[in-house]
Amino acid sequence: SVPFWDGLFDQEIMKVLKFYQHEKIEFLFEEIKNELGHDLSKSYNDMSEEEKHTFWYGYFEKSFYDKKGKTRRTWVGFNTIIGGYIVISKAPIKEEIKSS
Repeated sequence: SVPFWDGLFDQEIMKVLKFYQHEKIEFLFEEIKNELGHDLSKSYNDMSEEEKHTFWYGYFEKSFYDKKGKTRRTWVGFNTIIGGYIVISKAPIKEEIKSS
């Protein structure tokens, strides 16, 4: 029951997410909170069922303009993000995820 950025996922996955996606995820979490009232950064155990669904499967009804990144972003959910990580990963967690 830890907030997302405090290590909800395996250490190897968190390392990749923090390095490659931290600013994008942080931006999208804030926009989704403003748009839907879903706080995806809190402890997973404290999330509502709607928040958990958005957390895993994304929010495709709207994209958000990121002024800093000068691009539009859509929250695709961790199911998609982690799926992409599995494809490129060489970490032992890859086999654990694939088998689960």
